[in-house]
Amino acid sequence: MKRPGPVGLVILLAFAVPAVIEFRTVLSMVGIDVPARIYFPAAALVVALVVGGVLLWPEAGPEGGEGNPSRR
Repeated sequence: MKRPGPVGLVILLAFAVPAVIEFRTVLSMVGIDVPARIYFPAAALVVALVVGGVLLWPEAGPEGGEGNPSRR
């Protein structure tokens, strides 16, 4: 998998913010009421861990079996 660049990460974060907010709405519609002072810091931590994981993911190279097939 090719790692997204900085612009791609900003676009992913732009989609993640409304998704996090709406997920709390969906939880409350199902009947699970999570206080905002607990939910939003926990959600921010999860998003930060995912972004950190994507940034630290090793770049795919020819030795990993991935990469440009025409250069093998």
